[in-house]
Amino acid sequence: MSFIIRAATPEDAPALVSVHNTCWRETYVGAMPSSVFDEWAAAVHASIDGRRWQIERG
Repeated sequence: MSFIIRAATPEDAPALVSVHNTCWRETYVGAMPSSVFDEWAAAVHASIDGRRWQIERG
């Protein structure tokens, strides 16, 4: 198996946010109220924009 590690681009933001949210949900299910995850799901677009901003600025 081979792979390439590259710097993230703004187009990667949706996938990065998805992985981040999935990891939190799977790790903390039962330890945090489900309402927290529901609030995060509602804020996905803002989170994607924020991640794009971070990527663009390095």
